Amino acid sequence: MPIIYADVIELLDRFRKKTSIEDIISANLQPADLQLLLSSMYLNLVGRISPSDLLKRYSESRFVQTCAVPQKELIELDTLCYENLPPQFESVEFSAVAPLGTNSILSRISQNVVMSGVRNVEVVADPTTIIALECALRRKSGSKTPNHLATSMRCLRLQPFEKETGFTPHFRIFALGSSGRRPKMAVLDVMGSHLDTVLRIANQLNRKVNSVAKTEVYISDIAFTERVIGSFGIDRQKLRRHAQGEDFKLFNLFPVEDEELVPSISKARHLLQRFTPSLQNLVDFERNKLTQLKSTYPNVEFMFDLGRIAGIGYYNGPCYKVICRTKEGVRVPIADGGYSDWVAKVLSDDKETFFSSGIGTELFYKMFINK
Repeated sequence: MPIIYADVIELLDRFRKKTSIEDIISANLQPADLQLLLSSMYLNLVGRISPSDLLKRYSESRFVQTCAVPQKELIELDTLCYENLPPQFESVEFSAVAPLGTNSILSRISQNVVMSGVRNVEVVADPTTIIALECALRRKSGSKTPNHLATSMRCLRLQPFEKETGFTPHFRIFALGSSGRRPKMAVLDVMGSHLDTVLRIANQLNRKVNSVAKTEVYISDIAFTERVIGSFGIDRQKLRRHAQGEDFKLFNLFPVEDEELVPSISKARHLLQRFTPSLQNLVDFERNKLTQLKSTYPNVEFMFDLGRIAGIGYYNGPCYKVICRTKEGVRVPIADGGYSDWVAKVLSDDKETFFSSGIGTELFYKMFINK
């Protein structure tokens, strides 16, 4: 017999007149109500699982299978990352779960690819959003100085991945986050510092095996991309379909009179002339930071990507991506970083800044160290 509590019966009575799942969903269930209902359901479900069922689920579920990289190797990679961090970074060990909605509210990652939990939490899908919450909490608690935090976490996402890409449902990321108030924390200075740190770590990782044929850095500004999309009236849904291809470039749309995406070539040319001021962040970065980075990393190719689509809704300003190529020519996205308004959002203070970076240490091991 299923175990049904009086509180659950009372809860169900409140929805007795609901005739469909849509009616129930739209009835504004409170978190405590949902927790009570789901906890009771899972309690009954677990009571029907045998030990052999448990082993079968452990062997079949892609979300619980062990990592292909030995833990000892991952610990060594984490140590290497920490050894190459600037001294202002503080290491933090976070919980395996975050408040429900953390990723969809801050970074606009679909809740469908995040594993939601019963007790109003979700499994961590991105360490940088957690770092942002911690930075905001410290600011709210009275911290007056910039916060620079680092962590290494195993994350979980629900979307399917192709095996040859090296991506898996759960994966380890080494992440950095820096927060402060304008104008004391200059975003471009922080991006330069993060990128310098990431490239230093990438160099040290490659020294283990010397299997990276080429490293490329693409520097962008999502605020510029957003302005282009808005000014041309580009349909975001259609744009996403066009952007699935690896060779897709936003500005490839402009030479072609595709009325579904760009109203006209003449309008495109006219509007592009007005975008120069919005590129000032990239101009300043090139003048003040890029020359030094090029000198420090002469074997790295630095490029500007003015039509970056990945990161829209996630970043709000300057950002970068680091691509490492295998000796077979496979492009592997090893690191990504950018400015976001996450701390400003949760504190309702637009003077708060936040810049984060993530390094795929586990992905690097799979694609370059243990191929």
